[in-house]
Amino acid sequence: MNCNKFLSLVPENISCKSQVSVKQIYFDDMTSPFYYEDASKQAMINLKFKGMKDNCNFFAEEMAKRFFKQFKNDKFDYIAYVPTTSKRLKERGFNPPYIMAKKFSDIVCIPILEGVFSRDKNSKTQHGLDYSERIKNARDSYIINFDKLPGENFLLIDDICTTGATLNVLSKLLKEKGADKVVCLVGCIGKRQI
Repeated sequence: MNCNKFLSLVPENISCKSQVSVKQIYFDDMTSPFYYEDASKQAMINLKFKGMKDNCNFFAEEMAKRFFKQFKNDKFDYIAYVPTTSKRLKERGFNPPYIMAKKFSDIVCIPILEGVFSRDKNSKTQHGLDYSERIKNARDSYIINFDKLPGENFLLIDDICTTGATLNVLSKLLKEKGADKVVCLVGCIGKRQI
């Protein structure tokens, strides 16, 4: 059985950059294999809220397929990933973007740059916040742990993109510390009207 026929695939010719809600975009491109709906939405919910950690590998493999189709001729120095709150890490036992990044790194042979970002211990999770709260929360939640990055071209991995606020803030931080190019890869992306 082909599971993909039940998943809501993002067309390969669509740049997910057009799907985000933020006004000034700092990342250069974004891609995702799936829209956050139907079976892909359920798989992500199972991953994030029901402890189905193996779904991380599935999403990472699909992200790698999309990466090879869209960016096979581009050079990237490192992979960075979105950190989670310590509270979520304790509750869940794992950070989905990190697990995805690890599997993705193994497939595409691009190293992960560990410890790029930290998350303020008092920050809220983005889940459940409205648009303006997400933007403010993302702006106030993350710290970059480098004065100067060792590479110029980065892949930034997250499990899901709804407004793009988190990825945009982290992309801005990467660029402020010397990144020239930031491409975001996410397991699922919320569908927006273009």
